[in-house]
Amino acid sequence: MTQGPGANLGVSMSIMLPTKTSLDDVITRVGKLPPGLRSHMIHLIAFEHNSVGGAAVLPLNMVLIFGEAQDSVYMHEASHCIDRGFYASETFRAAKEKDSCWPTHYSKSADIELFAEIGVLHLYDKSGKTLLERGHDPACLANGLKAIDEYVGLDYQRDGTKCFKRKPNSKVVYPSEFQILSPEPYISNAVIEDFSNPGQVSSLSSPASPWGDYPREIHGQ
Repeated sequence: MTQGPGANLGVSMSIMLPTKTSLDDVITRVGKLPPGLRSHMIHLIAFEHNSVGGAAVLPLNMVLIFGEAQDSVYMHEASHCIDRGFYASETFRAAKEKDSCWPTHYSKSADIELFAEIGVLHLYDKSGKTLLERGHDPACLANGLKAIDEYVGLDYQRDGTKCFKRKPNSKVVYPSEFQILSPEPYISNAVIEDFSNPGQVSSLSSPASPWGDYPREIHGQ
């Protein structure tokens, strides 16, 4: 295997992208993740797509990105990689029972998604401007945020843990080289989380989140 551009990020990544511009965007967005958090992403595969979505293949810690995904998509999928089953622990479930609200509609669909969504909020809270400073009171999610902070809090801080040693980076390839025009045949068994319409309300659950909604449809379940 040869070193790809992810080497400078401390991430082992396989990236399948249509253009150099797309590659630069992925590198920029992954680079915004704290070193400790992004180190858990072993491979990243990004596809050109009309909609925006993401998926995490566990326990391989392979992240799939579709379309021009926003930062929160990368945060969410990276949080799946760092979870390692903590979402099913008594500690996390007890914190869930003590809290009185949900970060998003989608977080109510499963505890594994609740962990990832609280992870997104935790990262925003530790990224130079707290949730309170952003205009959101996180008191109703204090227990979930505390549980994640005690579990992997340093990995969500930019000056926390460092990148750790992993396997060598995979070669960077472009779809045209291998005549790959569509991702669908290769991920038919994956669950793709749709992040395309941030203004719409998810039908998965209610009531509404105090921070607004991550409206998502789940494909593949």
